[in-house]
Amino acid sequence: MKIKNISSFSLFCFFLLFTLRQITLATPMLYAQTVGTATWIVTIFVGILIGIIVYLLIKLYRSFYGQTLFDISYYIGGKIFYKINSFIYFIVFLSITAIFLKEIAEAIKLLLFNTTPLLYIELFYVVAMLIGSFIGLEGIIRASGYLTPICFVILITILLLSTPFYNTGNLFPILGNGVKDIAIGSITLLSSYLGVLIIMFTIPHIDNIKIAKKSVISYLIFAFISVLFTVVALNLVFGFPYTENNLFSFYELANMTNINKFFQHSEAIYLFSILVLGIAFLVSLFYFTTYCFSSLVLAPSKVDMLRKENNNYVPLTRSKFISNVFLILLTLFLCNLPTNIFETFMYKEYINYYIVLPFVFAYPIILLIIANIKNHFIRRSK
Repeated sequence: MKIKNISSFSLFCFFLLFTLRQITLATPMLYAQTVGTATWIVTIFVGILIGIIVYLLIKLYRSFYGQTLFDISYYIGGKIFYKINSFIYFIVFLSITAIFLKEIAEAIKLLLFNTTPLLYIELFYVVAMLIGSFIGLEGIIRASGYLTPICFVILITILLLSTPFYNTGNLFPILGNGVKDIAIGSITLLSSYLGVLIIMFTIPHIDNIKIAKKSVISYLIFAFISVLFTVVALNLVFGFPYTENNLFSFYELANMTNINKFFQHSEAIYLFSILVLGIAFLVSLFYFTTYCFSSLVLAPSKVDMLRKENNNYVPLTRSKFISNVFLILLTLFLCNLPTNIFETFMYKEYINYYIVLPFVFAYPIILLIIANIKNHFIRRSK
């Protein structure tokens, strides 16, 4: 059955946590590397592009509400096309989960546990991912309703406390690296809105379409504000090219601020938000990885039956446990292919360009256009 007793706030928080997790580490550096001092301009353009993409998705999806991308694939090309798209999105989620596991583990090691073997930190997260994969989608969404607001308040508080260090001169030259880089960057930086991928895989499970629409609109607004506020604040404080080469500029910003004389190290609450967002982020990604894997290896009718059960919980069967452990081991193997944090971000850049951009922001629109054309001709023939 579909998720019925869920609030629009919890659903909105679930979407927002993906953007919050991204802006706390590498995304501000990626913006600075792409456009220099024009981060605020490109953030506005990226926000507009995301709004257009989501609007198109909503319009095209209107005739297929309640159906997943895999259901739509089956409608277009039958079982073979269903399996092809299951494989595509299994690779999408698996690669994103692996690279973000590596990124988060590397960050935690550098900031907190310098002498701890990286594998121990990765195992801490994969255990959480394995346990979380059996909570079910509804449980993950409800947990996000509690965790995301706490982390959002922490991050916004740090940004507000940094206002005494703002230097408007750091925003010049306004056009940064030039108009060409702004135009190209507006497309390549779409990956900072990874929540769009989660929207496409979550909305079919939500019974109330009004709650779904309200949550998506709220996510777009708050995600845009969060990204804009973060990249502009970091640019105002540190300036370019410092932000271009500093992965932990948000951490350093937290280290500069203090709430009062009794709490002078606000980087501690920043690290808390990194830990919490990292767990929620990876649990959610791994849940959808297991869902895509089930769609790949099982018959469509069996997947549909499991989907109706798994919104509330995932039955802890031996076969399910074995398949999830296999996926955990595969994720661990892939995440350890990069040997250091610089290689991690090189792999992440490849994933953004060749996996996230085409299969999150372009391919679903093409699928929905084809499905709507087929639907139109079927109606006309009747």
